[in-house]
Order: sequence, then structure tokens, then C-alpha cells
Amino acid sequence: MKGTILDFDSILGQLVISGDTGARHDISMDQWRSSVEPTVGMQVDYEFNGGQVANIYALQVQSSKVEITEHPSMHRTTSVLAVLSLLFGILGLFFFGSLLAVIFGHIARSQIRKSENQIEGDGLALAGLITGYLGVVMTLLILLVFGSSIFLSMF
Repeated sequence: MKGTILDFDSILGQLVISGDTGARHDISMDQWRSSVEPTVGMQVDYEFNGGQVANIYALQVQSSKVEITEHPSMHRTTSVLAVLSLLFGILGLFFFGSLLAVIFGHIARSQIRKSENQIEGDGLALAGLITGYLGVVMTLLILLVFGSSIFLSMF
């Protein structure tokens, strides 16, 4: 006989099948003979053996839907603070902004570590930190040279 699976409980190992005649059968999974797991709506063929349903086979295997779920890393954004850190770090080598580069760089790297791969730009932040610290050191050296030359010119 042919029928359709109305319900399937994998925990209890029970099937409910509606036959072509309209009869409803509650059946144990012990009678399932197909290699695929039963699903609601699946067409089946079964036998009667001594008034009981026996040997249930899947007639058609419904194609499983393949859902493409997006991995969190697919929507990664670049840290704005990392970009600003690099920008101010480069500007700080020639004009101003080294201190901002260092501040933005540290904040950006902290946010990137805490973002669980949602934010990228660690390399940018690191480059901003390096150029920022380099600019701070250059600024301090320039102030030291000018300060000492002014101090020495007073005597």
C-alpha cells in the first residue's frame, strides 16, 4: 500500500502514516527499511502483515533544501579608528597628529580584538601606532634640539 508520512518523532521512534484508503497508522520506527530518515510529507510504500503495518519504504526522497548561511566573517568591516590612526601617523611624521595616531591605534586594536572577527584593520592600526610613536619621538627630538640650542644661546 502507499501512503504519506503525517508525523515523525525521532525521539520516540514513532511514525504516523496516512494510507491511500484514508486509514491512519501509528507505527514504530522498527519497521522503517529505507536508508534515509523519514520526513513529514514523504511518500511511502508499506505492507500489511497480520493486520499490522510492516516494512515501510520511502518512495521518493525529498530533496533537502540547502541554505547558504552567511558566516560572520563575510560581513567584516574595517575599523575607522584604525584608518584614522594610520592617517594621523603619516601626517604626524611631517606636520601634526602623532598623538592622535597613538590614541586611535590603541583604541582600534582593542576594539578589533573584542569584535570576534567582525572588525578588521589590525595591520592598519599597528602601522598607525608605529608611525605615531615615531612622530612623537621625532617631535620630542626636535623640541630637545631647539630647546637646547635656545638654552645654549642664552649663555
